[in-house]
Amino acid sequence: MLLYYANKPAVRIPVEMRGDTTVVAAAAGRPAPDFTFANNGDYGYAIVLLDSLSVQWLERHIESVGDDFLRAMLWGSLWDLVREARLSPTRYAEMVMRALPKERDEQITGTLVGRLSTVIGRYTDGTSRDALLARAEPLLLRGAANRALSYGQRKAQLDAAIGLARSATSLQQLDRWLDGDSVAGLALRPPTRWSIVTRLVARAAPTAASRLAAEARRDSTSEGQRQAFVADAARPDAAHKQALFTRWFADGALNEEWVTSSLRSFHDADQAALTRGFLVPALDTVGWIQQNRRIFFLGSWLGATISGQSDAEALTEIDRWLAAHATLAVDLRQKILQSRDELER
Repeated sequence: MLLYYANKPAVRIPVEMRGDTTVVAAAAGRPAPDFTFANNGDYGYAIVLLDSLSVQWLERHIESVGDDFLRAMLWGSLWDLVREARLSPTRYAEMVMRALPKERDEQITGTLVGRLSTVIGRYTDGTSRDALLARAEPLLLRGAANRALSYGQRKAQLDAAIGLARSATSLQQLDRWLDGDSVAGLALRPPTRWSIVTRLVARAAPTAASRLAAEARRDSTSEGQRQAFVADAARPDAAHKQALFTRWFADGALNEEWVTSSLRSFHDADQAALTRGFLVPALDTVGWIQQNRRIFFLGSWLGATISGQSDAEALTEIDRWLAAHATLAVDLRQKILQSRDELER
């Protein structure tokens, strides 16, 4: 176990198990630490949940923990608290937004940006989401423009800003970016351009159709054709979604990689109400998919379908389907349960 004291050497002390109880006798008589972490060095294969006093200190000072590996583990433990419903997602997002401008580790930055996007996109809604977005968007763009950061750190923040764009003002900004060759000092290459186009399509921006057509003409490579297919799958139109869902199974000439790539945009989390009707039909196909698609396709299929939902009604539908298919093969049931777990949380 690690006892951490600000501006002093950390103290590593042993722990012992007495039955089901963990005993830390070596801590007796020592001054209270700023935070305590039970899995120092990551030697234990366990979920380590921080105590409330440690959380309070880290909330204000986590960026001052100089060891990158320890800091990454602490962020992971804080996220575990969110997923165990013991720490507010909004509070975690506040921690991220306060610490992110000072973070210099590329992997930690990518992780934090991804979790911030998850909190805003899936764990909050209404006024809470709007309040976080109002602060997160400019913060991410400042990070993307910060030349003191590595390319990976800047690109991760730019990608997140694109993925979080929801307001008319933000979408108009994305649209203007397509007229240039760079954003925040970063070259605007095809993958980023296609991300912007896909976001415009998903949010039904006024220029979405024209931008998709223009980008398809601009990038006529095989990769460009795949990206155009992905962007088109994001269109928030019920008839279009139904036609594409049918085509995934009926068109034997359709490249499987194109299907895999389009699943996330088809099941955009902002379109949960629109794609709810595909939840049970998607579950009905798992046996066919296991027999007719490549080994990793089923995980992508279930992950995208279920992650596109975010409310209790969808969870109820999944549980009802599982109850009605009591003889479902164990491996298929487990794959569904794995994706279900994220929805339940």
